[in-house]
Amino acid sequence: MSDTAPAVIADRTLAGLRRGLLAVPAADLVFSLPILLDNPGAYRPLRVEALAFAALVGITALAAVPVLRARPWGAWRWPLLGAAFVAHTAANAAVVPAELFGAAHWSWEILGWWAVLLLLDRPVWYLLLLLGIHFGVTWGQVIAVGRADVRTVVGMTTVALIFGGLQVAVWFLGAGTRRAAATAVALAADGARLRTAELVAEQIHRDRQARYAELAGTAGPLLDGLASGRLDPGDPVVRQACMIEAARIRRLFAEADDTSDPLVHELAACIDLVGRRGVVVQLAIRGQCPPLPQPVRRGLTEPALVALTTAVSAARVTLVAVSNRVVLSVVTDGAGPPADATANGTGHEQVDVAARRHGVDGSDLGGSMIDVVVVDDHPAILAGIQAWFAAADPPIHVVAAGADLSVAWTGPGRHARIVVLDLQLTAGNPAYADLGRLVDAGRQVIVYSMRDDAATALACLDLGAFTYLNKAEGHAHLVAAVHAADADRAYVSPSLAGAMGVDQRPTRPRLAPREVDVLLEWFKCESKELVASKLGLSPRTVASYLDRVRIKYANTGRPAPTKATLVARAIQDGLIRLDEL
Repeated sequence: MSDTAPAVIADRTLAGLRRGLLAVPAADLVFSLPILLDNPGAYRPLRVEALAFAALVGITALAAVPVLRARPWGAWRWPLLGAAFVAHTAANAAVVPAELFGAAHWSWEILGWWAVLLLLDRPVWYLLLLLGIHFGVTWGQVIAVGRADVRTVVGMTTVALIFGGLQVAVWFLGAGTRRAAATAVALAADGARLRTAELVAEQIHRDRQARYAELAGTAGPLLDGLASGRLDPGDPVVRQACMIEAARIRRLFAEADDTSDPLVHELAACIDLVGRRGVVVQLAIRGQCPPLPQPVRRGLTEPALVALTTAVSAARVTLVAVSNRVVLSVVTDGAGPPADATANGTGHEQVDVAARRHGVDGSDLGGSMIDVVVVDDHPAILAGIQAWFAAADPPIHVVAAGADLSVAWTGPGRHARIVVLDLQLTAGNPAYADLGRLVDAGRQVIVYSMRDDAATALACLDLGAFTYLNKAEGHAHLVAAVHAADADRAYVSPSLAGAMGVDQRPTRPRLAPREVDVLLEWFKCESKELVASKLGLSPRTVASYLDRVRIKYANTGRPAPTKATLVARAIQDGLIRLDEL
């Protein structure tokens, strides 16, 4: 049984219980209709009894809609409950005194079943209070018509205790089922998280094993030659080869460290090894390096470490980051550089970041194809999205697709910067935590959900989602959103625009942490390019974040079309002080 099976079973059990509870008052009405038709003289006036019966039929029909569609009651709960109470009170009042609690009194104690159905997800005292009020009103009607004799009181109390006790017992059964459902959903979610963590750990282990195997392919033959005596440790070429392999090992260890600037950290590991030979190495860094994938970092450091092994007493390493370009140069005083370095002892490597397409984890995606990963638990929707993307212009390539988030963290899916995410992957709550983790990892997340309420769309936007689309909006908006995410250009779908239009939250917008970082850095810099350089982002990404901030301010009724007005809004909201500008 899969981890989600308990949640599905519990959810279906709860849905079946609601349908069963709906069937009880519906059946009562079916059996009560002949009673009403056979005893017209028992009601005075008859039209009140008929209208009350018709009202209860209509209430049952309206209640069936959310029950059969497995939807919550929402704002309909209290109007339905109030209407049922009024209809029952009217039906009881229309019964002539002689027929009270007799064969013609069909409406006595049916109200409790509507109460159980509508209050199943509320505390039990709601049900007890309503049953008590209903009993009190009925008792008042009995006293008003002069039927407060001992026999009537005892009979009425007995029936009330029997039916009321049964209805309360059914409520407790439903409450137990709801608790079991919540526990099953939580267990299923924990299982999914553990499974994803295991898959991520396995992928990391495989990546490390691959790096070790790659290193063994070059260091192994060298060590074997030294052990067998085929290679002379005193040979300068052999000594240099040993230094190169030692530097690669140091770089491999450095790649596993969590640092703010991996390129500088890995470069420092190579320099440190050379410094142990007494070589004085000067390191100069200009600008803030953008995030670089691991293969690109290796492409930069490999010729640099090879060139450094030629140094005799001094070397100079220069790392320059300008806009989207990173240049690494190495100059040494060595007389005989290896073939991997350029003539005259200089190793030089340049990477134009803007000319390549990179995933968030280090893969070079190349070309003009847009790569995305799609997470949705409906196979038909997955197939439809893949067909839409295949026909898009420019083309969109689905590198991974599946029913849970593991496809976005492992295998080919971990390379994709853009993630199309179904927010409701299980029967529990929306996957807000998973959305937050994707955003924190630098992914552009397009939430593609069946949920059409404004609160959900705004919550996703506050968590940093790129945009929010309802599945009813069709392929045109989804394809356009992916193209906009690839270009780091803000995109507001019709459903998101509608959610913003009805947003009744306080006037201070909820900005994501990264949006605040970009905004404050922009206040202190002269251009978006400088902001991009300092934060390790592309200028297009910086512009996209600023567009989102402006959209959020406009949505609260406080538009900020210029930089000056944005500064004013930030000061008003306490994001920055005047003395910090």
